[in-house]
Amino acid sequence: TTAPQSSLGGAAALSMDAANVYVTGYTSNAVTTFTRGAGGALTQTGCVSHEAISGCTTAPQSSLARPGGESMDAANVYVTSEGTDSVTTFTRGAGGALTQTGCISQEEISGCTTAPQSSLNNPNGVSVDAANLYVTSRTSGSVTTFTRGAGGELTQTGCISQEEISGCTTAPQSSLDGATGVRMDAANLYVASETSDSVTTFTRGVGGELAQTGCISQAVISGCTTAPQPSLNGAV
Repeated sequence: TTAPQSSLGGAAALSMDAANVYVTGYTSNAVTTFTRGAGGALTQTGCVSHEAISGCTTAPQSSLARPGGESMDAANVYVTSEGTDSVTTFTRGAGGALTQTGCISQEEISGCTTAPQSSLNNPNGVSVDAANLYVTSRTSGSVTTFTRGAGGELTQTGCISQEEISGCTTAPQSSLDGATGVRMDAANLYVASETSDSVTTFTRGVGGELAQTGCISQAVISGCTTAPQPSLNGAV
């Protein structure tokens, strides 16, 4: 089936629940909404784009350039964008329709909140639960922590980085170079880093704050366990 809107260029990240699928288009600078039918069949029902695309809603803030990472829950969808060094917040309406309600960016973007620490350089991975959202940033080699408000709005509360960034905690092991993939549960957060070929473990505190407790790497990194098999090359 040919998509009714041209919003799937460079389709990159995907998230879903029982009702909807959302896909970021890295080269079309857009987020596309699908509903799920019988047998999982998809019907495209809308899209939000950085610049005008026929049939799409144009985002009110210019924060969707090169969207890569995406994560969602019942109320919100969050998208990281490498081209604007930002995280964009959407609320989900009837049928899964998206409305942009805010954004946080490393540098000034009209209508966005400017992040207090410079830890969103080339943001990629994103993971969310009821209380917190975490974003990995490939170029800054960092993990940034946000708390979530009643409407899903984000407040940056901390960051851990491979190298010194003002306001961030410097990681005790050098395993966050090229930080990309991120997953979490109630107790821990795990980050895959494609440049250091590693997986880093963090514990989560009461407010979602992170403490690095270990790492496994393909090559020798001081303080990390070296993996017994060379299978972490370009970990994402």
